[in-house]
Amino acid sequence: MVARFLSLSVALVALAVPGHPARAQQDVSAVDLMPGWELENGNRMAGLRIVLAPGWKTYWRAPQGNGIPPVFDWSRSDNVARAVVHWPRPEIFESFGATSIGYSNEVILPIEITPERPDAQLELNLSMFYGVCSDVCIPAETVEALDIQPGEQQGAGAIRAALGTTALGAAEAGITGHRCTIHPAGDDFALTAAMDWPGRSWTPEMVVIESGSEDVWIDPEQVSGAADTLEVAAGLAYFGEGPFALDRGALRMTLFGPGRAVELAGCPTAP
Repeated sequence: MVARFLSLSVALVALAVPGHPARAQQDVSAVDLMPGWELENGNRMAGLRIVLAPGWKTYWRAPQGNGIPPVFDWSRSDNVARAVVHWPRPEIFESFGATSIGYSNEVILPIEITPERPDAQLELNLSMFYGVCSDVCIPAETVEALDIQPGEQQGAGAIRAALGTTALGAAEAGITGHRCTIHPAGDDFALTAAMDWPGRSWTPEMVVIESGSEDVWIDPEQVSGAADTLEVAAGLAYFGEGPFALDRGALRMTLFGPGRAVELAGCPTAP
C-alpha cells in the first residue's frame, strides 16, 4: 500500500520537473466545452470533451497506480455557482507496471452547472490540469472558454450517451445496505466493508475506495462473499501528523465489473 502511494508521488514529482515536455500536449490531446441543454431544475448539463491521439490515455478522478487525476478550476467563470462532474465508466488498464483507471480515444465528461442567475448567459472559463500517458507521461494544461445563452442546446445526444455509462447507485444495483469496520493492523489500520446484495450476479474486478482526505490512503486488497453478500478488505494508511478521525460520510466506494460500475456513498459503522 505504501509503495503504491509512493509511486503516485514519484509520478507527480516527475511531471513537475523543469524541461519535461509539458507543451507537447497539443500533439496528443484536444479539449473543448459543449453547451449541452437546460435541465428541469434550472441547471445546465454541459460537456467537456477530451480527444486523445491513438495510444494515449488520460485519467479518471481516482486513477490509482501512476495516474494523475484531472484538476478543474472554474473560478474565472461568470454566473456559475457550482460545477459538478458526472464521470462516465472508465477503462482499467496497465500503465508503467501498475493498474490504472482512465480513458482512451475520446471521453465526454458531463458537467452539471448550477447558475447563479438562471435566466442569464453562462460564461464558462475552465483552467484544467490533467495527465496524458502513452510510453511517457506528459502534464497537460488547457484554458477553455464558452459563453452559453439561455435555451441554447448543442451536443445533447453525446452528453446523454456519456451520462448513460455513469456508475449506478447502491439501490439501483440492488445493494440494500452496507457498513464498515476499522481496526488496527500493525503500524497502520485495516478497513472492512460489507454489503448486503440479494441476488448478486457478479463480482467486482476492481474496487476503489476514496477516503475524502488527502492524508488517508485506502487500498482494497481482497474481495469475497456469498451470493447475497460482498466483503471488501482494505488496508488504511494515514500520512498526516498527529491523531486523525476518518469521516465515514466522505468515503466513496466504486465497484468495477464487466461493462458496469456501482458507486456507494459513505460507509456507516457496523451495528
